[in-house]
Amino acid sequence: MLNREFAEDSIKHTPKRGVPGIGGTDHQGRMVQTLQRLGLVPSDLAVSLQTLASHNSPVSEFLKIKVWDLDAKLAETDSSIENRMGFKLALSRAGILETK
Repeated sequence: MLNREFAEDSIKHTPKRGVPGIGGTDHQGRMVQTLQRLGLVPSDLAVSLQTLASHNSPVSEFLKIKVWDLDAKLAETDSSIENRMGFKLALSRAGILETK
């Protein structure tokens, strides 16, 4: 039997945080708000982008997020794989996600 007091964990566990809004939504204002919560969009820019989204203007003309940056931030959350993929798909459909 393994003595758990002396067993070493080879995987470095990082604390996960809950971020509301990660999921598949086509509402661009909510996407911008979630990106702000993730730390990918500054607060002052998020307010302007949410105003644009409320007037049905395409946010993708002013905001591009690299997939690598998004993946790094999503890895810090406790959201499910399905919600992460749904969020990435919604960003891609909106033209916000940059894959290159």
